[in-house]
Amino acid sequence: MTASTLPVSILPLDPMTDPTAQVRAAAQRLRAAEDALVKTTAAATAAEPTADHITPDVARLSQALEDCAASHALGETDAASVKQAAADLAAAQASAAAAAVDRAAADAAAAGLRRRLQQAEGEVEAAREALEDACRAWLVAEMQAAETSYLQAVAATAQAHGRYAALAASLDRRGAAISNPVSLAGPLVLPTIGPASCEAYSAVRPNEHGIGANLLAVLAAGSDNPDSEIAALIAPPKRNR
Repeated sequence: MTASTLPVSILPLDPMTDPTAQVRAAAQRLRAAEDALVKTTAAATAAEPTADHITPDVARLSQALEDCAASHALGETDAASVKQAAADLAAAQASAAAAAVDRAAADAAAAGLRRRLQQAEGEVEAAREALEDACRAWLVAEMQAAETSYLQAVAATAQAHGRYAALAASLDRRGAAISNPVSLAGPLVLPTIGPASCEAYSAVRPNEHGIGANLLAVLAAGSDNPDSEIAALIAPPKRNR
């Protein structure tokens, strides 16, 4: 594998699988879940009864009607009093029935809101976990993208370094003085940093795993040697005998 042919694949990301889009979507989901939880908590708190329901004393009015009717039978009171006592009882019974309906509805709402509150709390927890998963996926994707850029930079460095060395060698063979020959420079070290760079190293040296190895050195050694191009373009000068 040469520096010029190092495989680098950069494809457009699908918005449905783009890690950055996934993080944004997960964060939006969490915000919506938290907003729903606040709203549901407030409603559930307000729905909880703070005092006993006040209901008309139906039993007392029922007994009063009985007493009034008995008095009428004994001639102690008139029929109008009995009708009024009956009307009072009927009104109390209607009011008690309406209160029972309201109480049942309130109790149902409180129970339903408690259940919705549990669901809202569960959704917040699930949204937090989804956001954490999306963040991990984003970090992995960014590491892969960074390694891709790193591979490109190492390949370009290896190619440029090799070309400079070949040019300097050609110039040296022509008898020119070189102020900073490549042979005197310290070795350049750019190590493997991840699975892709280790794979690039192992592709050149298949018997080595490449973990922590000098990737630049192996790519520079395996890069195309520009000496042939230089020799073809610049023929050595003919020396006088």
